[in-house]
Amino acid sequence: KSIKPSISQNNETCDSDMILVRADNPNQEYMFEWYMMIEDSVLWISEISDSMRIPRTPVNPEITGYAVAAQNIENRCVSEYTYFTVDSLPELHQEELNAPQNPYCYGFTVVINGSNVSGGNGSRSYEWQFSYDGISFDYHSNEADLLVKDLSQSAYYRRIVNDMCYTDTSNFIKISVLPKINFTSPEII
Repeated sequence: KSIKPSISQNNETCDSDMILVRADNPNQEYMFEWYMMIEDSVLWISEISDSMRIPRTPVNPEITGYAVAAQNIENRCVSEYTYFTVDSLPELHQEELNAPQNPYCYGFTVVINGSNVSGGNGSRSYEWQFSYDGISFDYHSNEADLLVKDLSQSAYYRRIVNDMCYTDTSNFIKISVLPKINFTSPEII
């Protein structure tokens, strides 16, 4: 299984001198060993942990990068190294949104699942926006996934992810709504 580090910076400022590098471990199934690279040599520098603090500017100019290896807690198998430098840490990014099945009947409810988010500083907030013309967007809600109740007209939706330092705006998707059916009962004679 591929393990990719994602970064977490000092939550008080984006200009921190230190960067907290964290390896994704959602199921707590791995232990991580962190390494410092000097040319082609790998030197162990950290206890086993999900994260490591590194200076934004290396204290030792001979440091050429860093690496992390994962060890499965259950079977003790060790991954290959994942190499990175401070400059190569992943930017905040979300995958493309996929539109749910369309069109929807008037008055129905739809759930739009937010796409996977990677990189950034690990701390994320979400803002969903909607638009009736696909140009001018307005605030809708602050959830990772969007629940739209009582659909009454077609609209476009997009999600903005913010990690305090950076933002990433998704593509927009259209949710089409069929016209309301107006039914009046015929006169009974």
